[in-house]
Amino acid sequence: MAISEKDLLLALGNEEPRYLEILPKLDEKAIAILSVLSKGNDTMMATKAIFLAGLSKTLSGAVIVETASKSAVKLKRIAAASAMEHLPEEKREKIALKLIDDADISIQKLVIRATGNSKSVKLKEKFTRLSKESPSGYIRELISALPQPMP
Repeated sequence: MAISEKDLLLALGNEEPRYLEILPKLDEKAIAILSVLSKGNDTMMATKAIFLAGLSKTLSGAVIVETASKSAVKLKRIAAASAMEHLPEEKREKIALKLIDDADISIQKLVIRATGNSKSVKLKEKFTRLSKESPSGYIRELISALPQPMP
């Protein structure tokens, strides 16, 4: 049974939403509500909506995550980076290629963890560059620990 807007807002309003309980109740109407929430000024609600959209594994959900990856709001970009690991590989790669260049190390870390096994040549090139040029020793170490050899 689909979730009502009221119930969706109530479920996401919890400090720790039970995403896996909400997920089966999502339909296109609920995803449209997530889209509106993801663009809103309530950053905490937006980040939860972005993450849930990524979990939905729908094209509409992927669009929400991709849009959030371009946000000026860092927490929305972090939510997008966290959600992208649940997206199909081609969507994940597109978002990762954008977010890996983010100046925020926490976002780079999430991208590396979500896409470290990617076969994408473009992504591997970005990882290689970061492994040499990142000012963060943590990022350089994280990349060097990836299971696949860099080009």
